[in-house]
Amino acid sequence: MIGLAKYLYWKHCVLPQAKRFREDPQSPWLVSFPRTGSHWLRMILERYTDRPSQPRAYFAHDNNDYLLTHTHDYRFALRPQKLIYLYRDPEPVVFSQIMYHRDDPFDSTNVEVWSAVYRAHLLHWTQRMWPNRVIVRFEQMQADIVAAITPALELLSLPLDEARLIEAAQRSTKDRVAEKTSDNPRIMNRSTDYAEQRQRFINQMGPLVRRIVVDRPKLAKLFAPTNTLRAAG
Repeated sequence: MIGLAKYLYWKHCVLPQAKRFREDPQSPWLVSFPRTGSHWLRMILERYTDRPSQPRAYFAHDNNDYLLTHTHDYRFALRPQKLIYLYRDPEPVVFSQIMYHRDDPFDSTNVEVWSAVYRAHLLHWTQRMWPNRVIVRFEQMQADIVAAITPALELLSLPLDEARLIEAAQRSTKDRVAEKTSDNPRIMNRSTDYAEQRQRFINQMGPLVRRIVVDRPKLAKLFAPTNTLRAAG
């Protein structure tokens, strides 16, 4: 009987509320290309706010006060009023995407195709004008989580508590991400062989990836070593 009650509550209360949130033009969206760290960012934000994200929450929350909705949006169909765009250096992204699809990362055609797809994604989400946009770089999250995420908190109208944010990040480890995405082991591969193969890919195929993705005037600034881009509009 309890199981039936939970099912009915989920069907008639939780799902409609989630749908209304997604369809509200003012609801914020997180957009990212696959393999750029969206699971990590969402886990940090959920811990920081104690609010669920969509399409799945990583932790149990005692509320349905949704924070944001995540999508990869390959088709560029979304027109968000509030946008957080997450990106990452192209070499590990292209490598991980090829490996995720169980293709050969040292085949130049595979590299060219996924590099071009990532470039198109970057151009669409970083170079077009959006009403309210914040751009977050994965590498900056690794270097300075407070500086990297503060603009996103501002977009979400959330106050900054540095100590709480640092704690949320420290509790959102790679092991925790792997645990929370264990239903799909390809999301987080932490084997030594995988890391070694990724480094070999960067050494051998990195120049090709960079030539396609980075060697473009509009995108080069995104990947500057000291980039602390805070883009709005």
